[in-house]
Amino acid sequence: MSTDTTTANGSPATLRGANPATGEALAELTCHSLEEVDRRLEGLRQAAVIYGSRPVKERVRLVRRFRQGLAANVDALVDTICAETGKKRPEAILEIFAALELLRSAEKLAPRVLGRSYRPSGALVHKRGYVEYRPHGVAAIISPWNYPLVTVAAPAGEALLAGNTVALKPSEHTSHTALLVKDIFAQATGRPELLEVMLGYGDVGERLVTSPLTDVICFTGSTTTGKAIARSCAGMLKPAILELGGKDAMIVLADANLKRAAKAAVWGGFTNAGQTCIAVERIYVEQAVYEPFLDLLRREARQLSTGSSPGDAIGR
Repeated sequence: MSTDTTTANGSPATLRGANPATGEALAELTCHSLEEVDRRLEGLRQAAVIYGSRPVKERVRLVRRFRQGLAANVDALVDTICAETGKKRPEAILEIFAALELLRSAEKLAPRVLGRSYRPSGALVHKRGYVEYRPHGVAAIISPWNYPLVTVAAPAGEALLAGNTVALKPSEHTSHTALLVKDIFAQATGRPELLEVMLGYGDVGERLVTSPLTDVICFTGSTTTGKAIARSCAGMLKPAILELGGKDAMIVLADANLKRAAKAAVWGGFTNAGQTCIAVERIYVEQAVYEPFLDLLRREARQLSTGSSPGDAIGR
């Protein structure tokens, strides 16, 4: 472990987090150097050569074991998610269930979506034409902090189903969750070489984007960073999957059920402390129902509760 306070690129050498709900400090983590990132990417590329040649059914079995491993560790996942994000436990449980369902759906779809499909060969009557999907190689996933499990597990599972190995760079605020996912994956599948976690700040994410050792980028985060990734990937003709921020409006018309609309507005605006990509960020209300809607909205908002639950801490 380095004793320097910054890396060669000026980023902090350690990750120091705290529970946003309680202020309680989390275990300090050491960032990976860019040289270590390159070394891990080399390992993932070598593993991809063998793994990418395995049949889809085998990949499905691997991702199923991963999903089952997550389901068997719900309590640890809830504790860690709550400690890093300040979520209430029901919200953390909901995120876990969403991740499990997305993985299960991907497992079911994979054989049909990724399987070989035949095409007419036209005048070449003695030939057979078909479409076959090949893995990219190393898939780099750069994930945000607001949903530290579902934005990690779902794209990782999909990348693995497609025959890729996974380089995961989590948000510097939720690295403990990513490391727990890595441990669960390794124990459940016995294939730790297929998924690596790279800890650090923007310099680590940039390395994953620009490295010739990564073949496809999956990024969830701000529009500004997404644009920079798009420009960088375009210059290398590297595929990029980008889920970026936006503005989400709710419209309340005069004939609406105002009580239900107020409940929907509070839920849509404050679930996960409002840190959701489709959270309600502004509300347009017809003048005729503005005042009664506002009164109902105030009543709903006053019933909200915040805070954390006992047992949310992780190792220090």
